Amino acid sequence: EYTRATSSGGADAVTFGPLVQQEAPGILGFDALHLLNVLFTREIGRHARDRTPLLVAWQSRLRVAPLFEPGVEFYGAADDVAHPGRLAAQQHRIGPMFAGAYAFPPYGKIKYEAGYLFGLTRATERGAVRWRLEYEIAF
Repeated sequence: EYTRATSSGGADAVTFGPLVQQEAPGILGFDALHLLNVLFTREIGRHARDRTPLLVAWQSRLRVAPLFEPGVEFYGAADDVAHPGRLAAQQHRIGPMFAGAYAFPPYGKIKYEAGYLFGLTRATERGAVRWRLEYEIAF
């Protein structure tokens, strides 16, 4: 991913890393979906800072029904891979979530995710609500 700065004092950035998805047998006879994103960001250009932040996102959910898939997710961040600092100064969150999708062919699909994340370190808020709603249509 390439991001262009919107202000003259900002730096452009390049984000790269693996995005992994795996379906596997889960528990209670339901299949499980596992997602892992490990992303590194590097600023480039005249105003670039000499650091490489790391963002990690992990999600595992049970495929109970198309409209309801309960799971757990984790988000972590370090300001610089070379000098990550103390764990207490990094932001890490974990919590339960659920997701689902409703398809209405040929008009597309509505997908949703919602969860509550607990802060694991002093640098992270005590709790946060995360949600996403998207409309997907094939062209």
